[in-house]
Amino acid sequence: MYSKLTFVLLATVFATCLGAYTCRTGTVVNRPVNNQPYTFPINWDDNQTAPALAAGQDCSWVVTIPQGYYAKLIISGDLTDSVGYIQMVDTNGNVQKTKHENKNPYFFPSPKFTLIVDNQAAATFAFKVVWAPFPVGTSFEALVDLYAKVVDVTKEVFAGKLDCSNSCSMFSFPVDTISFFNLRSVLVFSGLGYNGTYLTSLYQMYKNPMQWIGPPTILYIVNLQASGADDKLLVQSSAFTSDIKLYEELNCIPSSTCTIPLNNGPGKSGLVYAGNQNQTLTDIFMDKTATLTVYYGSQTHFALYKTYQGSTIQKMLPLTFKGGFMTNYIISAGKSIFTFSLSG
Repeated sequence: MYSKLTFVLLATVFATCLGAYTCRTGTVVNRPVNNQPYTFPINWDDNQTAPALAAGQDCSWVVTIPQGYYAKLIISGDLTDSVGYIQMVDTNGNVQKTKHENKNPYFFPSPKFTLIVDNQAAATFAFKVVWAPFPVGTSFEALVDLYAKVVDVTKEVFAGKLDCSNSCSMFSFPVDTISFFNLRSVLVFSGLGYNGTYLTSLYQMYKNPMQWIGPPTILYIVNLQASGADDKLLVQSSAFTSDIKLYEELNCIPSSTCTIPLNNGPGKSGLVYAGNQNQTLTDIFMDKTATLTVYYGSQTHFALYKTYQGSTIQKMLPLTFKGGFMTNYIISAGKSIFTFSLSG
């Protein structure tokens, strides 16, 4: 009887003989003096499909990034076995793990990131790293306190500084809520620039269903690749959001109807909207003893629009709220289900 290891070794040898690539653990990749891209395998072009990777590979690359530069990583790969994975770890320890990559780029700041591929069955895999300097200058500076800030966050390359001395809450509103790859190019730092402490990307932030609250400091935000898309970033002072236990973005396609449940218990829950469409509340489920308070802005008395009682709101539907404002829908307690129809 042959052991499982024997079969894996035989499969690896067979695949290698057919031209499949192998790799190793602990490869250190430094930016070349001539600033040429690094590729695996050598001479792979990202206009090509990924070549075969032999079965039974366990490989890693540590890619160093000089101060003042970022790295753009393009991966093409398909791992078909149940336990295989492609993993990236940035300098702040944020982990991204996938099985399939289709050349949508990732972006990493100094000083390094780690790329890992681990597969049992034969796969396809290739990648390319390009180094480039961070953009020079800042497009805007803003104090985030009583008033929130909405940013066109991926349309153009930019860098901006946000004074979040009381700490800030952030929500992204990508146009494509399924494949939100544009958000990978937006990096967030604590400090006055990219030499500060790297925190996360908007892509990582959006994958987490909870609101992101940063440290009480200046936040530096930089977008490294223009998408031309109308993706938005909403930044509020956490002084007006930290009491909301369950807080989600209302991000529905224009001219559509969407239903959003908030399965909250005791304490506040809410939705926040940051687009240009009118929002018509066509149906709502909420506790009769609870209230819905609508703000055209953050939770301040200046932005308060109206409070509705759970016992009577059904008789008032539909209710239309104007677009072009950041709008908060805050439930005082309990579970709720919102159904909105958005204008075109």
